[in-house]
Amino acid sequence: MRKLQNLFTKIFINFIAILLGFFLAINLSTILGQTGDWGVLSSGLLAASIETVSRIAYRTKKNLSY
Repeated sequence: MRKLQNLFTKIFINFIAILLGFFLAINLSTILGQTGDWGVLSSGLLAASIETVSRIAYRTKKNLSY
């Protein structure tokens, strides 16, 4: 029962993360697309922040044992 509950929790968290990712991507591209000046700078900052978050997430994922 505990394993099933953990599985549903993981699926729910991943689903929310995907929805939040799509929401943020659409909003950031819309807001930053309004002005052409921020295109290169914003894409660089977004790529750096996504890589940083991914590095932190995968580092903690290795330490956790499910």
